[in-house]
Amino acid sequence: MRLGNQLQKLREEQKMSQEEVAKQVGVSVQNIHKWENNQGYPEIQHLLKLGDIYGTTIDEFIKSDATLQNRINIREEEKKDDDELFHPGFLKTNSIGY
Repeated sequence: MRLGNQLQKLREEQKMSQEEVAKQVGVSVQNIHKWENNQGYPEIQHLLKLGDIYGTTIDEFIKSDATLQNRINIREEEKKDDDELFHPGFLKTNSIGY
């Protein structure tokens, strides 16, 4: 289940409006709408607050959404590539001679 669908389901189970959730999380109603419609992902601090509101964990949010898991994996791979590119030894072997 996509994260947005899960967020909407949990909110409805709590019988809360998007406005109520937005106020508790500290974001706009548009953010809640966007997240629930799978048009974006909340930042970690917002996921923490949503987990508190809905009685679940970030772990459960992530495990339920394969797309989010893939996105996290891609970003981790990009980070590894960036770390290798800027490895201290890289500067010693460049063509400028520094």
